[in-house]
Amino acid sequence: MKVRTEPLLGATAFSFILLLVSNLISTFIAYNNINRSLQAMMSANYDPFAAQTSVFSSLIGLLTCLVIPVAGLGSGIIYAILHNRQEPLTGSAAKGGAAAGALGFFLSGLVGAVLAGIMVMPVMNQMNQMVFAEVGAVDPGIMSSLTGFGIVGALFGGICGGAIFAILGAILGALGGVLGNSFAKPAPAV
Repeated sequence: MKVRTEPLLGATAFSFILLLVSNLISTFIAYNNINRSLQAMMSANYDPFAAQTSVFSSLIGLLTCLVIPVAGLGSGIIYAILHNRQEPLTGSAAKGGAAAGALGFFLSGLVGAVLAGIMVMPVMNQMNQMVFAEVGAVDPGIMSSLTGFGIVGALFGGICGGAIFAILGAILGALGGVLGNSFAKPAPAV
């Protein structure tokens, strides 16, 4: 069975968009939590809503984690359905579903890491500067080294995380492809 391009792109777009929205929500919540903590540290005021915010953030994080199996299985199912519309699946739909899941998960992992770096890194930099200002005289080279290590670590972590996320997407996409093939049979010819 050869993997067809149009169903692959459609299924990849489904998982990519679903996971990207989930990543954006998680990143926005993380940014707000870090920013709120930073503002509380700067003003030295107690934030009575910090505990409620972290519980709310945890619940939203749990819900965004539930998006992962939906995106993976959904990409495989969508691949099987779209492929069957073009031509009957003669082989295993698991290959196409795995390819769609892996590609969608990898791309969303990379884009999510870049977005998190863009949003969260400046706030983390401010927090590091505040901590070093409290400690006292710190060599400016240490600050630039920590920033450099943070950027390289985020880039390396984004690539490695994207690869691991792609493996998870391939597994879920393959399962979704098999599931989608079981109920997405082509219409009988009249």
